[in-house]
Amino acid sequence: MSQENVELAKRFHEARRGDVEAAMKFVADDVVATELGDRVDTPRVFHGRKEWLGYYGHGAEVFEDYGREIDEWADMGEWVIAVGRWRGKGKSSGVPIEGRAVNAARWREGKIVEYLFGFASKEAALQAVRSRD
Repeated sequence: MSQENVELAKRFHEARRGDVEAAMKFVADDVVATELGDRVDTPRVFHGRKEWLGYYGHGAEVFEDYGREIDEWADMGEWVIAVGRWRGKGKSSGVPIEGRAVNAARWREGKIVEYLFGFASKEAALQAVRSRD
């Protein structure tokens, strides 16, 4: 089952490149997505597909040519960790941006049910996933 989750994660990633709404078919209605970023003590939590989609919609308003490249997929059973980076440029400024991106998605019955993003490293994501099992 875990290799199937990696394949689903890859399909989710590809769909998100072209159409975020189409990618949401891979996301459970009651998903819980947590943005850790630089505020591990006060993470931002999104409940449900609509809230999470709103978060991604904001990025599309601010940046152009915005996308994610994945360098590594890590199979952790129910969880899939993706290591990569975001790239784009500010719509109004034209300033290029690039940032490291490590996330973990818990898959159940072909859908993401929990999503953790904003890890500083793959090791931090591995530790978080192991602590949730």
